[in-house]
Amino acid sequence: MAQNQSFAIEDYIHIIWYRKWLLIIPVVTMVLVTGVGSLFLPDIYRAYTLILVENQQIPEQYVNLQRFDMEKSMATIRQQIMSRSLLERVIAEYNLYPELIENRVPMEEILDIMRDSIQLKVEGKEGFTLFFQGADPYIVMQVTNKISSLFIEATTESRTKTAEDTVEFLERNKEELRVQLEAQEKALREFKTAHIGELPDQAEGIFSIIAGL
Repeated sequence: MAQNQSFAIEDYIHIIWYRKWLLIIPVVTMVLVTGVGSLFLPDIYRAYTLILVENQQIPEQYVNLQRFDMEKSMATIRQQIMSRSLLERVIAEYNLYPELIENRVPMEEILDIMRDSIQLKVEGKEGFTLFFQGADPYIVMQVTNKISSLFIEATTESRTKTAEDTVEFLERNKEELRVQLEAQEKALREFKTAHIGELPDQAEGIFSIIAGL
């Protein structure tokens, strides 16, 4: 019984190691649709990026994975996209809000202004749309793509680490099972040695030898 369990885990380690990108697919696999359209105000433009997400495909009998739920995940996604580190990076790269920065407006206030320009909308059960608006259509489009790229990059790194941690956990589990199996086999051998001739299968063998004499 222990051998079957060890074999199944060992098989799975090979599967997850060579197909660990399946853990990352829910984040990396996407369809980007970027467009720019004017709003009711003449000089305000909006760009959007649609990100479609696939369900995880790792067999549940090996690892207890929860099914992806876009609605439940939006709070985490929103927190990542609206994070100070991500938005500051975008502001610096595209020189956003130069007048506010020149006038020494606190960065937290600038970040709040940028957050007000970002909108996230759930699209069914497998995706969400990221919107960003501003006065320059080209910059708006570039910023939208950059925010989505940084989000995917950060989440991909996290999922890669999760895949590696899962492989490491299974390797440790396999080693523990191997040690347990060896201990059980050793105990069984010692028991048979201590009770040689007393066990039913050994007694039957002895009777067969006597009968053949």
